[in-house]
Amino acid sequence: MSFKNISFILHKPQLSENIGACARAIKNFSFKKLLLINPKPVFPNDKILATSVGAKDIIKKAQVFDNFEDTLNQVDILIATSARFRNKNIKHISISDLNEIDYSKKVGFLFGSEASGLSNNEVSYADFTLQIPSNKNFRSLNISHSLIIIAQIVSDLISKKKNKFQRSKKIKNASKKNVNNMLSLCIKNLESKDFFYPPEKKPIMLENLRSIFFKLNLSEKETRILSSVFAGLIKKKVDWQNECCAYKAHYSMTKRLNSKHKIDRRLRVNLWGRPKSPFNSRSYPPGQHGQTKSAKPSDFGVQLQAKQKLKSYYGNMNERQFRNLYKKAIMAKGNTAENLIGLLERRLDAVVYRSKFANTIFSSRQLINHGHIRVNGKKVNISSYQVKEEDSIEIRDKSKQLAIIDVAMASKERETPEYIQVDEKNKKVKFVRIPKFEEVPYPVVMEPNLVVEYYSR
Repeated sequence: MSFKNISFILHKPQLSENIGACARAIKNFSFKKLLLINPKPVFPNDKILATSVGAKDIIKKAQVFDNFEDTLNQVDILIATSARFRNKNIKHISISDLNEIDYSKKVGFLFGSEASGLSNNEVSYADFTLQIPSNKNFRSLNISHSLIIIAQIVSDLISKKKNKFQRSKKIKNASKKNVNNMLSLCIKNLESKDFFYPPEKKPIMLENLRSIFFKLNLSEKETRILSSVFAGLIKKKVDWQNECCAYKAHYSMTKRLNSKHKIDRRLRVNLWGRPKSPFNSRSYPPGQHGQTKSAKPSDFGVQLQAKQKLKSYYGNMNERQFRNLYKKAIMAKGNTAENLIGLLERRLDAVVYRSKFANTIFSSRQLINHGHIRVNGKKVNISSYQVKEEDSIEIRDKSKQLAIIDVAMASKERETPEYIQVDEKNKKVKFVRIPKFEEVPYPVVMEPNLVVEYYSR
């Protein structure tokens, strides 16, 4: 415990005489530190020096701050003095409770201006509020009188008593500066989330937040942890609709989230030409009303169905991916419909499927995702990778004996198109050229021109 750890803070003092008297009281009881926040008179001046009498050294060494928060760097425990009881969730102590304070830490006593005292805003930064017992009908004390009472009592406590609180020396208490920095980060991030609503309640909400954190007696480690938590709030807002699309896109590499063949009945086609398709035996839409006669679709309905059919054929890629391909197609030279088909057929999963390395587009995605495919000798595990003309695609050596690949290549269900050159022995293919629409072996009628009309609305 040391007299050097004690600071007396005067918030917006108005009279030079009171500042000088406070300095005199501080030196009377062997204290050294006087802090002033935005004093009204010029500091120092002749009146202050005259009133301080022999405490000119206290005046010369006093620190002056422009705002209240800067003083928080100087103290670990802040005790706000007040003539009235505050209706705040903060510890209210009396003079007799001062012997419970840990004076081995930096302790600051905060005094308000002569006219109005401390506001709730300043009090919210404090760990404790202290009320000096006085006449209940006339509690107003001069600022220098309040200071000298507290200075005498604290001086006596430091001189005669030892603090009974003990904590591990390895634990470093957070300074007021650390707590204030953490709180500033919290407030900044809460503001970015529009937390302070309605705006007129923001001041009282800030007071409550400060009151919570400044009375917690946090360690440095705890402030770092809380700061990292609050920093997480500033991360980019999540667009959950796009996140869901991304989630579906990720998992569609290995599987379709919905039933693979239900879409056949919904679109009323055997989309992949599979013998197992339920559309072969039930050529009507799913659901209890599937067999009822439906109205003739509108032009928009026809375009939408054409788009869904083409998009779903390639493993039901998400809408954002498909739209981006359309944007690339429309920016390229030539026919937009032809360009779109070319971009779709250049996808790695489509090339692997056309090469008969996999029985389905979904199995093709799984092979790619699991790292079984090499493009020009390099591993590629992205299904949407755009293959270029003359690119070589092969099964990696360790995977060439996989039964699923042998079964797929032996299947007579599909034929390999002309724009893909196959070396069955080495399980290797060459993407010869970008195909035209009529060269692509779709098992159903595709209408890319309607897809272009859909996106051109």
